[in-house]
Formats: sequence, structure tokens, C-alpha cells
Amino acid sequence: MKPSLNHQYRVSDLCLDNVIVKLVKSPESFLTNEDVMNLSKVNSLYREMIHDVIDLRLIDFTKMKEPRIGYAEQTAIDPTRVDMATACAIHYSLHPGMVIRYLKGKYLGENRDVNQILSDVSPSSMKLMPLISNGS
Repeated sequence: MKPSLNHQYRVSDLCLDNVIVKLVKSPESFLTNEDVMNLSKVNSLYREMIHDVIDLRLIDFTKMKEPRIGYAEQTAIDPTRVDMATACAIHYSLHPGMVIRYLKGKYLGENRDVNQILSDVSPSSMKLMPLISNGS
């Protein structure tokens, strides 16, 4: 759905856990520094999450859109890219659809050969697998 400032969306289970990142992610939030500090005292998970959100909101995640040569052959995940992806998710209030819309490209399959994929999965290209008998 296209983002809109003229619509409101409701959830059936509105609770602090579902909106806390949205409340904490922006320094211009209506929460004061004291409010944020008090929220971080609710429990250890809130403390860690608030610390991470405050740290990650300053990370530039625009490099996530740059092409990465050889990403398919990587043997380890770069922690810097994890931080950038998390910062992007925080920026978009943990809305995965908005993150994917921002990243586009390889994540949406724009660079895939659609005709080849359809040919590979079409019934005419599928070979029938022999049934494995259980000895009877």
C-alpha cells in the first residue's frame, strides 16, 4: 500500500512493545530524555533495545543500495551491514515492506531473468521423479 499521511491504521493489540521503537527512534520525539531514561528502566530488554535504537539511528544506511560484487559467495556476514540493515529498519519503524521498497533492486528481483525462471518451473520442464518404494 502506498504510504499516506491522510489515513490511519489500527491494530487489535496496541501495546507499548509494538510502538516503542517508533517513540524512541527520533530525537525530535515528544518524549523527553528523562522519559527515555525511565523507559529504559522498565526491564533489561527495553534498556538494550533503547540503547541500540539510539546508537543505530545515526548510522548512514544509504550504502545498502550500492551494488555488492560477490555477495552470493560470502562466507561471513559483515557486522557493519547488519548495523546498516537494522538502522534502515528502525528508520522505517520496523516495517519490512518499507525497507524492501527502499532497497528495491536485487531484493525485489528486478535483475532476475523472468522468462528463464518461468521456463525452469513450468510443468513441461519438470521431470517426473521415480517413486521410492519401501520394498513392497
